[in-house]
Amino acid sequence: MQVRKNSAKDLRWLAFLLAFGLIAALIAHARLPFTLELTEYGLPSLEFARTHRISSAFLSIGYSALVGCALSIFPGISGLAVANITIYLAWVSVVWVVLRQLGATARAAFVIGLAFVLYPDILLSVNKVYQTNMTSLCLLACLSAVLYLVRSRTSYRADVLLAIVVGVAVLCRSNLFVVLPLTWFFLWKYKLPNALLRATGQTLGAALIYVAVTIAVHGSVFWPQVGSYVLFSGANEYTEQDMLTSYDNAAEGSLIPALKLRGIDAYHDWGRPDNIPGDNEIRNPRFAHLYNVEALKFAKGHPLTMVKLTGLKLAIFLRPDLQIHPANTVGGLLKVLETCALPLWIFLCFFTSNAKGDPSRLIVALLIAVYTLPHLLSVTAPRFRTPVDVVCLVASAGMLLVWRQQRQASEAAR
Repeated sequence: MQVRKNSAKDLRWLAFLLAFGLIAALIAHARLPFTLELTEYGLPSLEFARTHRISSAFLSIGYSALVGCALSIFPGISGLAVANITIYLAWVSVVWVVLRQLGATARAAFVIGLAFVLYPDILLSVNKVYQTNMTSLCLLACLSAVLYLVRSRTSYRADVLLAIVVGVAVLCRSNLFVVLPLTWFFLWKYKLPNALLRATGQTLGAALIYVAVTIAVHGSVFWPQVGSYVLFSGANEYTEQDMLTSYDNAAEGSLIPALKLRGIDAYHDWGRPDNIPGDNEIRNPRFAHLYNVEALKFAKGHPLTMVKLTGLKLAIFLRPDLQIHPANTVGGLLKVLETCALPLWIFLCFFTSNAKGDPSRLIVALLIAVYTLPHLLSVTAPRFRTPVDVVCLVASAGMLLVWRQQRQASEAAR
């Protein structure tokens, strides 16, 4: 009975945090203009609102389906705000949960969570068709699910949770499928019971969720064609030039000249369907095989260039996102400070003690690695680093709290 009372008391702190988050989100919604940040997600959202189907097989459909569902109930900017505020409040909740998993008391998680409530990249996206907020939520939820899996050891609820989280994450960002092999590694490393059976169950569960939702939304099972598109964008004769001359379009501008070099006159228009037979719009599925073949051919023929491109992609991934806010503005200063999240976490890993057997630092490190690697192999941009910044800041807050608790305990023991 006492445990239930303590749990209810703990959840009150989460409820308070969500109340503050809702107020902040409503103020942001009232004060900020509506912007169609990424039309590649906006157009499928509008299609789903009208027809309850997304015909395109180019991008992951999770975010667009959620926004489209909200638009079908609350037309216009209100529907977009409802979808994004829902994502934002879910993100705030997961921040609180992860802080608790990292050792914070419910009250401490509430106090630190107040700072995350005002995290600009997430809060200020409530009026945007902007998929980064969903990716941040998914990556943080994956961290929470993996922590729960490793620490609970024998709880099959952890396997169910992980399957649900990964299934939803892949629906929203297809490259997050890499979380599954990571969980297999942790099942092996920490010698969790029935590892093979549980890995199989997690994989089948995530796949079942993915299959069911894609059939319901698209009409059939598919894997997003964007993988081939970004692979060739990141490995052709014009990739370096495009990355150096543009700031945040992830080298996608290199595709048209690269195709022209191969005798294909192509064009780019987000407003047109991407699956018209025989059409030369660069997202057309007819180019997928060519993209894969030519990217691999370029990589094999130019290994030193690929090493150079990988280094350049890493530099772009880590640099501040100053496309909208120059460095000499408040917004620009915040963007510069955000780049300190990863170095701060690395610094704390080296200069704060880790509890014996605590898996959190290894889990965070490998989760960041498997998220970042696909971007280095394909295309990248500063905005793709936002989910990593969030994970690093939450993990750093957890480490600082544990360090403070250890110091207080040491002083009390004197």
